Amino acid sequence: MIRFMLEKLKHKKWMVLCLLIGNVLLIAVTASQSIYKSASFQRMLTEEFDKKKAETGVWPQWLRFSLTTGEYAEISGLEGYAQESANQFQVPVMENVVHVKIREQILRSTMQREDGDNITASVGFMSDFENHINLIAGKMYGTTLTEDGCIEVVVNQEALIQMNVLLDETLGFKKLVYDGDKTVFVKIVGVYEPKDTEDPYWLDAQKDFSKECFTSAEVFDYIFADQQDCAYVINYDTLFDYEQMDPAQISTFSRQTNTILNHATYGKYMRTPAYMSVFQTFQAKQKKITATLFILQIPCLILLCAFLFMISEQMLRMEQNEISMLKSRGAKKSQILLLYLMQSTLLAFIGLLIGLPLGKLLCSLLGSARAFLEFDLSRLLKTSFTWESLLYGLAAMAVSVTMTVIPVIKYSDVSIVNLKQSKARTKKPAWMRFGLDFILIGISLYGYYSFSKTSESIKEQVITGKSLDPFLYFCATFFILGIGLLFLRVHPLMIKLLYKLREKKLSSAGYMSFLSTIRTISKQQFIMLFMILTVALGIFYVTIARTILDNAERNIEYLDGCDVILEEKWKDNSAWVKSNDKTKIEYYEPEFGAYYKIDGVGELTKVLYDDVRVKDGADAVKLDGKIMGIRTKEFGEMTQMSDELFSQPYYDYLNALANTPNGVLLSENMRTQFQYKIGDLINVTVRDRMFSLKVIGFVDYWPTYRQTEYITNESGNISTRNNYLMVSNLSYIQQKIDITPYHVWMKFNGTTEDFYRFVKENDIKVKSYQDAVVEKDELQTDTLFQGTNGILSLSFIVILLLCGVGYLIYWIMSIRSRELLFGILRAMGMSKKEILHILLNEQIFCGVMSIAAGVLIGTATSKMFVPMIQNAYAATDQVLPLHLVYSISDLSKLFITIAMVLIACIIVLVRIIGKTNITSALKLGED
Repeated sequence: MIRFMLEKLKHKKWMVLCLLIGNVLLIAVTASQSIYKSASFQRMLTEEFDKKKAETGVWPQWLRFSLTTGEYAEISGLEGYAQESANQFQVPVMENVVHVKIREQILRSTMQREDGDNITASVGFMSDFENHINLIAGKMYGTTLTEDGCIEVVVNQEALIQMNVLLDETLGFKKLVYDGDKTVFVKIVGVYEPKDTEDPYWLDAQKDFSKECFTSAEVFDYIFADQQDCAYVINYDTLFDYEQMDPAQISTFSRQTNTILNHATYGKYMRTPAYMSVFQTFQAKQKKITATLFILQIPCLILLCAFLFMISEQMLRMEQNEISMLKSRGAKKSQILLLYLMQSTLLAFIGLLIGLPLGKLLCSLLGSARAFLEFDLSRLLKTSFTWESLLYGLAAMAVSVTMTVIPVIKYSDVSIVNLKQSKARTKKPAWMRFGLDFILIGISLYGYYSFSKTSESIKEQVITGKSLDPFLYFCATFFILGIGLLFLRVHPLMIKLLYKLREKKLSSAGYMSFLSTIRTISKQQFIMLFMILTVALGIFYVTIARTILDNAERNIEYLDGCDVILEEKWKDNSAWVKSNDKTKIEYYEPEFGAYYKIDGVGELTKVLYDDVRVKDGADAVKLDGKIMGIRTKEFGEMTQMSDELFSQPYYDYLNALANTPNGVLLSENMRTQFQYKIGDLINVTVRDRMFSLKVIGFVDYWPTYRQTEYITNESGNISTRNNYLMVSNLSYIQQKIDITPYHVWMKFNGTTEDFYRFVKENDIKVKSYQDAVVEKDELQTDTLFQGTNGILSLSFIVILLLCGVGYLIYWIMSIRSRELLFGILRAMGMSKKEILHILLNEQIFCGVMSIAAGVLIGTATSKMFVPMIQNAYAATDQVLPLHLVYSISDLSKLFITIAMVLIACIIVLVRIIGKTNITSALKLGED
């Protein structure tokens, strides 16, 4: 039986090749789901930790036990429990840091100076301190007391300034003694700096080292272990290597952390670690991404299964005579099924061997997607095989065998007599008899209606971190499939109508093309459906990809306002104000002109953004909001807003503000909630200064302004909060409240790398900043966006490949099955040019009409479903209305890709026709 199977495969090598391609793609796409999830989630987890590190300035995955006690002996128990706990996490530990110090005490300098009697400082030690510092002055502390009984200590430069001490200065504690009656003295013998400020060892970023003197652990134990007049601060930190952490370990890591937090003795010494919030953010994204990407792959997987079914069905039709002959000669149904089961299993196994490596390669490509059919090969995703990917591959293999063996059940019961009888009968396809097209359209329209009515609940669902209802994606696919089947139902009627209209004007070639199409229309429907789905899904996919990316970028541009917004930390007299309540705080403005020196800066402006309060009467607060002070000309040159967002052109508001020095634009919610009108004077308070502004207009949108914010409480419920905005002239506000810190808005002519270089070289103290250029670049590499673009691109390529292969196979078989007919037509006097004309007309009736239908269906589906699907990708701070975006370049890229595949297929068909030996058929036709 095996030999018979191999001979059978050998004689139908092209159909076998198609089956093999289908198996390889099905297994590769299915396995890629697991491989991509594993690799992308690993990268996403690392990026989440990196983001946390950038935000806080400390190592993002560390466990701290912190104890303030009067019993120094407690350090040993705490250290032992901390080490035991760290070993349970099964994540590599980068370093364990023990930091012990006494609470700050008052010291007296031995030098004769007026301000040397009330110096506050603490003494402590850190494990492995010597290997993480560089001495910039003096020497390292010793492990014993000096000859005169002093503790040698080192401090940083900030401590020298804060404590107002000098190198080699000796300080004595006022209260602490040792050995009965000896005063504790410390001698500052060195000044240190961190060897590497990015070293995780300095997880506290030296924020509290400005009054701490470091000595050796041995000296500290000797002097301070038995002190009764001081309290100890003990920190035991475990730093984990988060880059080596597997996302699968998160649940265990979180569970063990909660166990420690609930420990009866030591749980009270540990605060909830920062990495727990990272885990929560990651897991919310993980669930959303997993569901979204899997749902996006379903249409591709269904079409792959349908392709295998179609090719298998086609092979069985070709082998029907052989099967019927075997059946008539006594072969059992089980034997025929076993034969095809062996055949399908062999092809599926070969597909598994090829598909798994191909799936790994596809995942690397997915991780480099920046847009639909656009890949950045310099950022390939690092992938590796997992046991889960093998299971996915085996599951796909089982599905493949099932899809290719199912048709055998029907054909294995047909004897020669049954075969002759079946050829005499014609039946409508099952989908047409049962009205599958109307069922699918009905389901999709019901889903569209339901989701249209619940758009707000969809937004809330996404805000809480949940994925969009999968039924919405299915509705879009059902709509495409349903309308596609409806087109196939009416397509024969369209051909017949066209034939009736042109019946009297048709040439012999035209007549034959119409006749051939009408007679074989049922055989063309499967490949036509594939072409419709290819084009429709392509348009749908490219619209999804472009819409979610463009809307997200527009939202970033709106919320950030410009390329870079810098809030510099200004110098002031706040230290003097603390000791003198009657003195008002004054700020010292940095040199604004210095920012013009940054390479690549195109435009600059000052923007004041501060709190404002409006009172109703003398005491009652009417509202708290934000006030923005701008220079209208510069602000207008830097920002662009669509006039669709306003009741009048955007620049008219700026011109009105420029012509009214004390004018103010209010957010629309201030008019609706507080009944303000144009011309009203309102009294506002900014930094305890009250002044009046004149209302000149109302706006719903303004750069950086969010009308409402969604707030999620601990129970997961969503509430909204209104934000109020006032926009006025910067010069007028500064006249009323003096010079106060403002933001510097910058517009660049390219990248913003020179901005960071300028800040570093000029040692600018940055309070906060926003970089829209970097945010948009990070958006394109976000796991959800990148995965979506990758899955959509991969699905389209796979579907297009299937369509091309199926299209080619159908027409090759159609041409070869009609060689005799073509010979007869040639014998009757029809030229080769007319034969090609027949085939060209058939291509128009089948291919061109299918592509046209696909364009219409894809466009309609996009307009209906993309705006709702877009909610799955909208950020929680989405402000601008979501717009459907069609990109000419994307659509051109799509149609060029489709055209290239079809042209390649047509070239192959033309070459086959050119090489067809019609001589024997021609002689038969002459006879």
